[in-house]
Amino acid sequence: MKSWTITGPEKLTKEESTLKFVEGTVKVKITRTAVSRTDVAIYLGKDTAKLPLIPCRIAAGLVSEADANSKHHKGERVLLSPYIGNKAHGVDCNGFLRDYAIVPEEQLITIPQGISDDEVVFADYVALATSCLAEIKLQAHEYVAIIGTGVFSLVMAQLAAYHRAIPIIIGNSDKGLETARDMGISYCINSEKQDVQERVSDITCGNMTDCTVFECVAGINPQFALSLTGVNGRVCITGFSAYMNKLSVDIRTVLSKKIRVVGVKDGRNTFLAALNLIANKAITVKGLANAKENINDAEEIFAKMASDPDEMHDILLVVE
Repeated sequence: MKSWTITGPEKLTKEESTLKFVEGTVKVKITRTAVSRTDVAIYLGKDTAKLPLIPCRIAAGLVSEADANSKHHKGERVLLSPYIGNKAHGVDCNGFLRDYAIVPEEQLITIPQGISDDEVVFADYVALATSCLAEIKLQAHEYVAIIGTGVFSLVMAQLAAYHRAIPIIIGNSDKGLETARDMGISYCINSEKQDVQERVSDITCGNMTDCTVFECVAGINPQFALSLTGVNGRVCITGFSAYMNKLSVDIRTVLSKKIRVVGVKDGRNTFLAALNLIANKAITVKGLANAKENINDAEEIFAKMASDPDEMHDILLVVE
């Protein structure tokens, strides 16, 4: 097995090892994985206590070997779940930046027909957005502000529109906003070129939004989210990464507007729903990768992503 391990800050080391197949597990030939900002944060040394660590939280692959009594069969396309118990791959235990993996059978999900390997590795974002939608109890015709134009934000905007809510996506990336428009999002606000509060007020007839959702990443001001939210509104703070900036708000805004604030950190309970959404073309994840690269260039890819902290899109890796 070839794998790439983060051995120290800004050190990614290629390693060779032998995998031992045991009863009750399945050997999988990995075909796709994705490098996220969480992987880059660990690469930059945000949590050296967890090193050495193989990064990448999710992967698609083909079953290479399984028990005779296994529900999976050789050649079957499967998704390797990001979660094992209460742990997340690539964060709490080794991830999938490798060419083969041996995993417990229950960790595999058969990939439905109609979903490509390129698409399925973004299922976790769809699951996270689905969990957020459930937590804020978003209703049809409600206005929801979504701050940012990264992968999660673009997925969340589509999902809100699918449920007949009215998404307003806000960001400073012309490329990201154009992608949102191409996905059918009508209200796209450039925060560097427009007065966001004034524009949101115009869109909502002065009521501001019923909900505001934002991924907890660098450059996001939570007070801004509160300012966009109307009286009795809801704010959802979300994100996979455990390596977020510390944020602070004026709690008086929460009290005066009677805002309900919720936090969502993963989509482990909505995975199957996410796959159905992708399979039924309810939302699209095509075009959400920043680039498509070969896993053999992993060292260069991590170094490039680490030098560009403002680029929030994942890089899709092809494993040959």
